[in-house]
Amino acid sequence: DKHVTAEPSMEPASSKFIKFDVAMLNGTDSKEGSFIVQTRPDWAPIGVARVEELTLVQFWDRCRIYRVTEKFAQFGINGDPDYQHHMHTHLHDDKVRHTNARGVVTFANEGPTSRTTQLFINLQNNRLMDDMGYSPVGEVVSGMDVVDRFYAGYGDVFPKNEIGPHTHKIEEQGNVYLSNEFPLLSYFTGASFISEDEAIL
Repeated sequence: DKHVTAEPSMEPASSKFIKFDVAMLNGTDSKEGSFIVQTRPDWAPIGVARVEELTLVQFWDRCRIYRVTEKFAQFGINGDPDYQHHMHTHLHDDKVRHTNARGVVTFANEGPTSRTTQLFINLQNNRLMDDMGYSPVGEVVSGMDVVDRFYAGYGDVFPKNEIGPHTHKIEEQGNVYLSNEFPLLSYFTGASFISEDEAIL
């Protein structure tokens, strides 16, 4: 049975800044960089609370960016299958209050109350997703040039791409599967909250 998290309180939350450190840019082990996401609780308070929770517990560490297409870059399956299973809870939906423009960060979903841990960054304007229930939770405010260097050579996931990563295998086998079969994927070496002053430097 899937567990649905409780609705957050109605008290307004403040925006936060999260710095993501990335390795294997362009599939090269010597290429590293970082980008900064500003969360937007005014857009999606339930989703933002989840993103910030996952950041606080260092969920993103070693996560591979396993799906990179012309439209978006997707991540958010932890490399440890046991930990992924532990964190796999479903969220109530947020209304779509902002468009899926380039640089906007959004939860992946498979229908109502299906958001869990997987996010994507829009690499182009994907406004068609607005009417499909994809509710943005934040935006890249610095380092979009780093995002553009996520390794894209493996393309979309299976079955959209017959030779692409299988998401169920990532969930079951974690980074053991990805390291063996898709060794060039870019991945996060860490993610942490930073101050607004650090974000605008």
